[in-house]
Amino acid sequence: MEHLIRGLTPEHGFFDLNVHTLWALLAARPALLRSGSASVRSLRAQLPVMLDTQELTARTRGELDGIRYAMRLAEA
Repeated sequence: MEHLIRGLTPEHGFFDLNVHTLWALLAARPALLRSGSASVRSLRAQLPVMLDTQELTARTRGELDGIRYAMRLAEA
């Protein structure tokens, strides 16, 4: 998971693939978000910045929104 989060910069060549893979991983294993690890904190900090990026495809934006929603559920 940490490797995927490090690749979550729009300048990264495989950004869309990393978002999709992380989205699929968290859909299959939502408990990963409850760990409170450094990678989860990093993801929480990066999400608003990524969602403010104008160059996102509709699919990538939707998957990032899904990750954000899953994080909110994990924190509740």
